[in-house]
Order: sequence, then structure tokens, then C-alpha cells
Amino acid sequence: MNNIIKLFVGVGDYKLLSPQKEIEGLLNKNKINYSTEVWNNDNCTPPVKWIIIHATNHLNFFFANDKLFKIYIIDDSSKWILENGIRIGMSMEKAKILDSSLEYDDWNEDWNSKAGYWIEDDINDNTVMSISIFIKEVLDEDEFDKYEW
Repeated sequence: MNNIIKLFVGVGDYKLLSPQKEIEGLLNKNKINYSTEVWNNDNCTPPVKWIIIHATNHLNFFFANDKLFKIYIIDDSSKWILENGIRIGMSMEKAKILDSSLEYDDWNEDWNSKAGYWIEDDINDNTVMSISIFIKEVLDEDEFDKYEW
């Protein structure tokens, strides 16, 4: 399996902007168990429901209007890797060397890269705990919230 995380594209065979049924088909084909969660977002304007698939391969898929807009990777086996070499379990010091644009976001308590991804760190051992990739519109809240992507 292709284990490269490609910014604004996807993870392996899982491509951003894919419909939910396509992602579920890939999970079923690969015999990967998953569960589904719904966030109604009733207090948002517009109130667009988000569907999240939590897969046992440590990938979490976020959909709105039946389009995959974000993939959240949390995998302690370190099998997924960004094109720049950053992977889960790597020390944050090494990650910051590989991507000098990483800046800590106090509000969201994560690291943002100017390249277009987010990292959460494990404060217990100062390692990369998760990586999030997404469609470009996520970087512009006004554009994203229109849900016209």
C-alpha cells in the first residue's frame, strides 16, 4: 500500500474530495473496520452536517456535503509519512528541522505548517502524535464555510 501523505491530495488510495461511499468501498475492499459519527453543526451557518469515519487503520475521514475535506492520521505504527519525511512518532525537534515553517498555534494547541498541514504533539515525549491534511479551502475559513468546494 502507498503510505505517502500528499498535501491537498490524500493518503495512499484515499483522496480528498472523494464521496463517502467511495472511501467506505476502499475500506471494505481492504477489510478495514470502521465506525461512523455525525456532527450536526446545528449552530453553524449554514448548518452543514459533518460525517466522520473512524477507521481501524488509524485514519479518520471528515465529510461535508458528501465530500472528503480532511484526513486526520493518528497511528503509532509510523507507517504513514509526509512527503517531507515527517511521520507519526518522530521527535518534534526533528520535525521542526524537516519543516522550519512549523509554528505552534496556542488556540488549537497544534503545529501549523505553511506547506498546508497540521501536527499535534504528544506532550509526554515531545513526538508527533497526529497529522491532519485537508482541502485548500480549510486554510481560508470564509471560503471553507461557504461549502462550495
